[in-house]
Amino acid sequence: IISENMTIDKDFIIEKNTTLIINNGVNITLSDNANIYIYGKIKALGNTFSPIKFIGHHNSNSAIYVNSIESQFNFCQFTELSALNNNLKFPLFKDMWETSSAITLYESSDISFNNCLFTNNQNGDDMINVVRSEKITFSNCSFRDILSDALDSDFSNIKIEDCQFVLVG
Repeated sequence: IISENMTIDKDFIIEKNTTLIINNGVNITLSDNANIYIYGKIKALGNTFSPIKFIGHHNSNSAIYVNSIESQFNFCQFTELSALNNNLKFPLFKDMWETSSAITLYESSDISFNNCLFTNNQNGDDMINVVRSEKITFSNCSFRDILSDALDSDFSNIKIEDCQFVLVG
């Protein structure tokens, strides 16, 4: 359970068979090119008055990678994230793992984003890329100030309802 603000400065991994609960009002700042990898479950339980914020620190290329089943993000704000690029961490190894988006859902199922704000991605082709996933829901979400694609879906089944797309490249 995360109930206080925190800065993540190295990769943070939620393993399979693990559930991470993030309480309302928590700010999670990603710095030093740290990424969040979700293989287990996450329940980010923000509310109208106390959203959860995932913030990419300036000059950091930080992303969120999800390969999960049954996770939820309620009243979360995702800002200043970047496409995942592990080449930055391992410059001697060419063609390390990288994605085109700030948030990637890969082979995931039953993931919901409710009343979330996605804004100001720093680089990459997409804010969110959903790949080979099913039962993904975006409800009452807002996408603002996005460099290129706000939401890209490849071979996936997603539901988008009552969402706003403003200033999308």
